[in-house]
Amino acid sequence: MKFLVSIHRPDDYDPSTEDELMSRDIDGLNEEMEASSVRVMACGLHAAGMDEAVEWGGKAVIACRAPVEVRQLH
Repeated sequence: MKFLVSIHRPDDYDPSTEDELMSRDIDGLNEEMEASSVRVMACGLHAAGMDEAVEWGGKAVIACRAPVEVRQLH
C-alpha cells in the first residue's frame, strides 16, 4: 500500500515564521523516512484549478488504462 501524507498550511501561511530548529526537524524527519525506505518523494504543490486537475486525470486514464480519482488536497 502507498499513502500520501499531505502537510496543510493555510492560504495566509507566512514561511518567514519557520526558524532554523523547524528546518532541522523537517530535514531530520525526511532523512529518517528515506533511511527507512518509507518516503518515495516529497514536494510542494502548485495551485491548479479542479478543471485542470480533471483534464490531467483524463490523460492519466488513457495513459495508465485504469481509473483515476481526482481529489482536492487540503
